[in-house]
Amino acid sequence: MIVDSQLKKIILICILGTILVSLSHYYALEANQHQQYPSYKAILDNYPLGEVVYIQGSVTEIDSEGYFIIEKYHSQSIVMHVSGELPGELGDEVSLLGVLKPSNHVGDVKRIHVISSLKYDFSLKRSLAAIIFLAIFFFYYWKFDFKRFVFRRR
Repeated sequence: MIVDSQLKKIILICILGTILVSLSHYYALEANQHQQYPSYKAILDNYPLGEVVYIQGSVTEIDSEGYFIIEKYHSQSIVMHVSGELPGELGDEVSLLGVLKPSNHVGDVKRIHVISSLKYDFSLKRSLAAIIFLAIFFFYYWKFDFKRFVFRRR
């Protein structure tokens, strides 16, 4: 009887894991098609010259005409040159709407959002601290029973 309940739990975990993976895969494939503005997939596929596009990435270089941002899209590094003044500094995360011009150049920036590298790192570290705190809190009240493969209250 214990083996039967363990088998049911393992099957349930496998089913839920499969559902989670399939939903994540579906979202990754379909999310770019439902954006209001084309993103990197459309830029790589058909290069919508003269259209407003949404790009994001990390600022890698600043020059007299603008700045360069880099984004890794499906293990391919894409470098875009953006005309205009950067409201941040080197290393910041930038997302913007701009008009796509020839040779990976973006001009006429309509909207820009900059997250400083310090804020970006802080948000990651804050999330890690929250996960550690919740794990300690959880395992203070619960323990894992390896014989029955369940969590039990202490």
